[in-house]
Amino acid sequence: MRLPRSLRARSLMWLAAVVALVGAVTAARIYRDWIPYDEGVMAQSAQRVAEGELPHRDFDELWTGGVSELHAIVFRVAGPSLRVMRTVLLVAFLLTLPFLFLSAREFVGPMAAAGVTLLGAAWSVISWPLPLPSWYVLFAELVGCAAMLIFLRTRQRRWLVAAGVCAGAAVLAKIVGLYFIAASLLTIAYSVQQAEAREPAPGVRSAPWYALLIVTAVFALLAMVAGLARSMPGLTPWIHFVTPVASLGAVLVWREWNAWRVQNAPPLPRLFRLAGWTGVFVAGVMIPVVLFSVPYARAHAIGALWRGMFVTPRVRLVVTQFALPGLRTSLVAVLPLIVLVIGACFVEQPLRRRDRMALAALSLALVAGSYDGSPLVLVVWNGVRMAVPFLVIGGAMLLLRQPLRRDDQTTRESSLFFLLAATAMCSLIQIPFALYTYVLYFAPVAVVAGAALGTMTPRFPRAVLAALAIVLTGFGIRRPASERAEPSRAPTEYAWMSMARGGIRVDRGDSAVYAQLDSLVGAHAGEWIYVWHDSPEVAFLTGRRNPTRTLFEAFDDSVTRSTPDLQLRLRRNGVRVVVLHDSTAALRPMDPVFRSWIDRTYPRHARAGSFDVRWQ
Repeated sequence: MRLPRSLRARSLMWLAAVVALVGAVTAARIYRDWIPYDEGVMAQSAQRVAEGELPHRDFDELWTGGVSELHAIVFRVAGPSLRVMRTVLLVAFLLTLPFLFLSAREFVGPMAAAGVTLLGAAWSVISWPLPLPSWYVLFAELVGCAAMLIFLRTRQRRWLVAAGVCAGAAVLAKIVGLYFIAASLLTIAYSVQQAEAREPAPGVRSAPWYALLIVTAVFALLAMVAGLARSMPGLTPWIHFVTPVASLGAVLVWREWNAWRVQNAPPLPRLFRLAGWTGVFVAGVMIPVVLFSVPYARAHAIGALWRGMFVTPRVRLVVTQFALPGLRTSLVAVLPLIVLVIGACFVEQPLRRRDRMALAALSLALVAGSYDGSPLVLVVWNGVRMAVPFLVIGGAMLLLRQPLRRDDQTTRESSLFFLLAATAMCSLIQIPFALYTYVLYFAPVAVVAGAALGTMTPRFPRAVLAALAIVLTGFGIRRPASERAEPSRAPTEYAWMSMARGGIRVDRGDSAVYAQLDSLVGAHAGEWIYVWHDSPEVAFLTGRRNPTRTLFEAFDDSVTRSTPDLQLRLRRNGVRVVVLHDSTAALRPMDPVFRSWIDRTYPRHARAGSFDVRWQ
């Protein structure tokens, strides 16, 4: 259905306003702060790709490699620097916002869609503007969400292909893009159920084998999610990850059971429809995947790509762990939000003037408490994270109560199911490293799902939704104080990195250390430099090449990284400078024999912060 021209103009006006606002706020933040090793891995990977190397074959790419290819293209045009990667992130983020807005417009008006877009933006790049692959997974998923929602409304298969292409692009950014594929396949199965409710076949009874096929697929997915949850300690992961997927699986199984019992739905047409839609979607997924794989096929390196994508990441499940907040902490944090949402359904509507004033006063008081360093910020973030499984479970309960119908409402139900499935599956990105910032990598999808659920619960006061969105926007742009977070600093505590490949503002101490490091390396090194450990930013920022495959020693799973092999590589490439990082923080200590060889071969040295620079 085409929107009236006046409504389209209002939508464009609100979209332009929110993109301009988000762009201004993000641009003011995006060139500030850094995590040296994360940005170093991204930058060195991109530099090596720009020099003609293949990820996984020539060096140990930490992710799939699609983002490295993207950064390499930009490096060839604009030159390599940390600032360039931030600019790419900013542009990609702003280009994604219209698709977030478009998804929200499937359920709400232009002004409300702008609010949803602003809330989703606040709980994403604005809060954590580091150019990590997880952002590009989110961007692909948001575009894919818009395409899938249009398909569910129009049933035009080209939109299903577009959703598949986005899912494939998400996988190329990071292997966790598979979760979005799983959510899409769940939605296709649900949509087949809805389509059969619209198009019954009189006189033909369903066969149990189709229902058995759906039940088997649901339990297989649930077993996979349970296996991932087991890698994290405590009961909290089971509530966060397993329960939402189980609730959506229950919706599919229950409806399939009802279809088999009471509907005249022949199994073969349902199977053909399921296979047809699935095939179209998978074809879309394969388009970017095949294009990405062509250079590997030509280099006879498909095995290296497979190992880098599916085998090596298992090492990181063991080495890198960060637990979710405890169950008691999470429940205490989310309880006020649950009370507010449930209680609002019983409030007399429309809200009286004094009720609106009280709501506004409460909202302003909460926003005022979202200052830097406020303990309330961490509580709200924990509450929002714990609210996600309750959101999915609540939406699943609503869908379970709805009978299979043959009207336009089924499209909204399919759309809601998809957004709930995308939220539940994309939240698995928190496994096994559930630092609080990882909620940002799927929060915009959850925001759209929350808006969709709100429109399908007519008893819920819209004023409460608006107030909740305003409060959460205020808290989203604040990072909570955490043991793994970078502390907030005053503007005077930042300094520009003077190095040619810098271009961002960092802590003054970091700026001085890396300037000194650059000076020492420049005075003694040639083309090559060896750095140990977990400091890939050093080689990139100083403009030197790494003679090894390794970017991050903590994730190095190869048995060939022996002392004789390293010695040979350093001698063969004429490495004149070695930089040793603080050894007390190393997860895997350096071989004492190799360290003794380095001390003998590179006897002269000087300190630059926590770095020991040694040269011949």
